[in-house]
Amino acid sequence: MHEHLSSTVHCGDSGYASRNLTPRPLRGVVLSATGLSTTDKGALFEQATELGACTVAPFTARVTRLIADAHGGPKYMCAVGRGNPVVRPSWIMECYQLWMRGDAVDVAEMTRKHRLPTFEDVVLCPTGIDAARRA
Repeated sequence: MHEHLSSTVHCGDSGYASRNLTPRPLRGVVLSATGLSTTDKGALFEQATELGACTVAPFTARVTRLIADAHGGPKYMCAVGRGNPVVRPSWIMECYQLWMRGDAVDVAEMTRKHRLPTFEDVVLCPTGIDAARRA
């Protein structure tokens, strides 16, 4: 198992990242993920740590963003309850591509762009309302 997928915190500020002067746009960001395969999570967490983020497996009070590709689950509910942004995996991928090209990474803009919409894929089924009032 990758060390960054264990219960410990893995940060991009340690090791090689602190020995060079490359800007790390996700410095100060703490990520957790839910609903992703171990392989996908490992690849995303690897990119995130290169960008300067810290990654953790459990959702803790330190987490600033949750990576998810769908709604639901305990981590998702915690993130929503705490007001933490829930972003798609594409958030890390696009930030990483921009950073690798040497372009500036606007973390706030990328978060808005890749945020998992709250009511996406929600189906409402009204009950107790006659057909005339539903129309």
